[in-house]
Amino acid sequence: MNLETLLLSNCQAEQSEVRFCAVRWATCLFGSQHCPSRFICMLGAADARLDIRELALEGLYLGKGEGQIISQNLDRKYPLLGGILEYILTQQPRLLESSERREQKLLFPSEMYVAMIKFLLNCFVSELAQNKSLGTSSDFLSSVERMCLLLEHAMALEGSFELHSTVSKALVTIGSHLPEMIASHFALRVPWLKQLLNHMDWDTRESAARLLGIASSALPNPASCDLICELVSSIRGANKLRFEAQHGALSAIGYVTANSVYRTLSIPEELFQNTLKCLIDVVSSESGTLASIAMQALGHIGLCAPLPSAEEILFAAGEALSFLWGGVPVTAHEILKTNYTSLSMSSNFLTGDMNLSLSNFSPIENSGDSEDAHIAVRDTITKKLFNDLLYSNRKEERCAGTVWLVSLTMYCGHHSAIQQMLPEIQEAFSHLLGEQNELTQELASQGMSIVYELGDESMKKNLVDSLVGTLTGSGKRKRAIKLVEDSEVFQEGAIGESLSGGKLSTYKELCNLANEMGQPDLIYKFMDLANHQASLNSKRGAAFGFSKIAKQAGNAIQPHLSSLIPRLVRYQYDPDKNVQDAMSSIWKALVADPKRTIDENLDLIFDDLLIQCGSRLWRLREASCLALSDIIQGRKFDQVGKYLKKIWTAAF
Repeated sequence: MNLETLLLSNCQAEQSEVRFCAVRWATCLFGSQHCPSRFICMLGAADARLDIRELALEGLYLGKGEGQIISQNLDRKYPLLGGILEYILTQQPRLLESSERREQKLLFPSEMYVAMIKFLLNCFVSELAQNKSLGTSSDFLSSVERMCLLLEHAMALEGSFELHSTVSKALVTIGSHLPEMIASHFALRVPWLKQLLNHMDWDTRESAARLLGIASSALPNPASCDLICELVSSIRGANKLRFEAQHGALSAIGYVTANSVYRTLSIPEELFQNTLKCLIDVVSSESGTLASIAMQALGHIGLCAPLPSAEEILFAAGEALSFLWGGVPVTAHEILKTNYTSLSMSSNFLTGDMNLSLSNFSPIENSGDSEDAHIAVRDTITKKLFNDLLYSNRKEERCAGTVWLVSLTMYCGHHSAIQQMLPEIQEAFSHLLGEQNELTQELASQGMSIVYELGDESMKKNLVDSLVGTLTGSGKRKRAIKLVEDSEVFQEGAIGESLSGGKLSTYKELCNLANEMGQPDLIYKFMDLANHQASLNSKRGAAFGFSKIAKQAGNAIQPHLSSLIPRLVRYQYDPDKNVQDAMSSIWKALVADPKRTIDENLDLIFDDLLIQCGSRLWRLREASCLALSDIIQGRKFDQVGKYLKKIWTAAF
């Protein structure tokens, strides 16, 4: 009998002194790369005696401070992963046997498995750190594959929570180094992973969710979508899941969806929105723990794809900023001790009479002790809004900035700091009238109305002049937004698809198309088209704003009617239904008697329409021709006779 066999047989002897000596000699006589002696230490890690367990763990470098083993032990000598695995499996070949239902019997105590797995993981990390190219070595990958089978065996139902947690974390660690191998391995074991989402141990559920996310990257697109749908359905099911199952499913939704988006899978928009809504519903309705898990899931998805901002969240944040700004017309007593709900519910700004709302709002001054803090907060908010958000190259940031600026102007409008900033606020809202996003545009026009009511006579005159200038096309050039690769220039689908069938919406995609066609200068034509669309959007936004203040402006608008009316007539025939609706709203607000107004301004209307019939822009030509066709009908010859020659020329 050789020494290795002698020590191996005695490390499991009945007498504790004999077991201690066997482990002691195994650690002293052999180096750390000696596989049989390390296996003896693994056996000793499950011993009933504390001193033997501690000695065995020291032999595996798993003594005190084991939480830092991977980072600290890289300089230590470990056996090769293939070698130590081969020896362990020689001692117990059935370690590779496991079932999907996890009904196999553990062949060693859970404590021994824990020590074994931690040591094997250190061997894996150490070997990979010494040779980065091992990730492509067939021999090394074969050893890792066998290690995964051993780990699956250790997930037997009879194992301890500590063992299951150690196993699942080890698999995640391997997956972080060899994601493709782990993904392909566990793509065939998705049902096995889904079982672990219901595990009673928190760390095991979390690791299983991560593994499911990694595995989903090797699934075909339909299978990934089906998996997401199944997880979402489990949360929304009629039978409420126990907490552990909800935690596992929510975590998995985040990881699987994030991985699917990260590898640019085309998840159906409806499924993506349903997934986000499911998580948002949990945030809103569940306990703090589940809500935080759902928030983390949203965060994981947000790392890989932009998330649509829920409007109610933006508005709630706007009210919070108003409280931070100071001067809101509500006291702490009202908020805390009455049935107060929110600033928006306590006012009728968005639905009622603007003048009445503002007259009823008076600022609550802050005490001297808190004013210094409010000044610093106001400076931070102002810089964030005007330097980062309102003129950002990302439409979602501009939308958020608009919501928050409207909130500040609405609820803190009488505050001296807001009063001093009104010109800058008006300029920002005027700029945002050209947004493609309807929420941003409508809120900008709402903001213009609030600014009009808050401003003095000079401010009101400047605002009316600005809106008229935008509508007539004579307004000053707006502040430019710097474009980056992912800046959206057109809404998706607005100008078709690229040569390869991809979408055309961002600046980068337009540049790529221009280069593919061998015409780099084509990008300038695209940008000219985009500028025209922005101009059209600005006119639509200005129309919303103008219709809101038309009655308040009264006589201030009269000098501009002669230039406005011809354009309003033409814009009501614009091919864009949204532009038609916006201009019709101004027309109704300004004109009490449409027939009489058209008759009185007929010459101006004809002159404008005939000029625009020859415009280089097709939408202006179309709108002008449709308007002419309507206006001519029912007129006497002496009203239209002098224009017939020009109409004939324009038609042909």
